Amino acid sequence: MRLLQNGEELLERLRDFPSDDKLIARRPNLRLAWQNSDQLGAALETEQRFWRFFDAGRWSVFTHASRAFDQAVRREEKDWPTALAEQHERLCGIATDHLPKDPLGEHGIEALVDEASRRALLGYPPEFVAFIPPRAIVLQPWKTKPQPPAPSG
Repeated sequence: MRLLQNGEELLERLRDFPSDDKLIARRPNLRLAWQNSDQLGAALETEQRFWRFFDAGRWSVFTHASRAFDQAVRREEKDWPTALAEQHERLCGIATDHLPKDPLGEHGIEALVDEASRRALLGYPPEFVAFIPPRAIVLQPWKTKPQPPAPSG
């Protein structure tokens, strides 16, 4: 499923569908589309900013988590086995020793949501918080219970 983030395309596609409260609960900015609100563009831009910052945060966590693994592989490059089975065994051992099992869990997925929200709203009016995707929806793939956002400061 592709998230429609272009206001004109979203309005065109929703034109033939009645307003759907279940969809609006998952993506509140759809209400603005069905209402043909002047705020739709700002809402979609804020939503896009959130997802860009959230994805960048996740990527950063994985990049940081894999550094020790990358370094360990590079240290062993000169003594690397030529047989595929031995290479596989060596990589599995290095991975076991140097990769965290759940880097997002260790970092805290809620912290990533908070940071993405904070960054997406920088320089924008406080009421734009309504355009950020619902916390429970963002956290759903990780099946965590949403915690209240951390106090800003």
